[in-house]
Amino acid sequence: MQVKGRYLEKIKFYLVVLFCILIFKNISAQNITNELNKYNNELKNSSISFIQSDGETVEEGKIYIGQERIRVDYFVPNKISIILSKNKGVYLNHGLKEAQYFKTGRSFVKFFFEIFSETNFFKTADLIEIQNSINISKEVVLDDKTYSIKVIYENNPIKIRKIYIEGNEEGYEMGFFEFNKSEGYNKSFYSLVNPYLGG
Repeated sequence: MQVKGRYLEKIKFYLVVLFCILIFKNISAQNITNELNKYNNELKNSSISFIQSDGETVEEGKIYIGQERIRVDYFVPNKISIILSKNKGVYLNHGLKEAQYFKTGRSFVKFFFEIFSETNFFKTADLIEIQNSINISKEVVLDDKTYSIKVIYENNPIKIRKIYIEGNEEGYEMGFFEFNKSEGYNKSFYSLVNPYLGG
């Protein structure tokens, strides 16, 4: 009978320890989520240089994060701009002087907008803290296609370093460097109006 009592005490002890670990993990994940959201809010009115690859081509540019819009300027190999709001975006090919409009929610570029400006993005993602990095993984369905997103942040201090997006037989990788806090740009810098109209 004493053996059974000790056995039950051990089980209770292990259950309490397991319960504490689960609570600590949940609190830790919530703290990380709060820190990532704080970091993303601090990115407003700043710019980040990037290198992007789809496995075949390499492109370089800069992302400008405004209050409600994001502007992505590609400099190499072609001069292209993508300006995003929550609901719509414009693709500007400066070499051809053409503009093409699209709904942000129907394109995978919506993931970039969500990563940089939405607070809900991290709530449904898997967060893993590994040494000096925070790895975030998420599966998202868009137009019946599943995309896997992985975002890697440097930890202490928090800085976004890489985004991987795979799905629909395409894959993109973006690496980030040269973080600059800017003074902010005027509204026309983030304008969705076609700059080549009438010219």
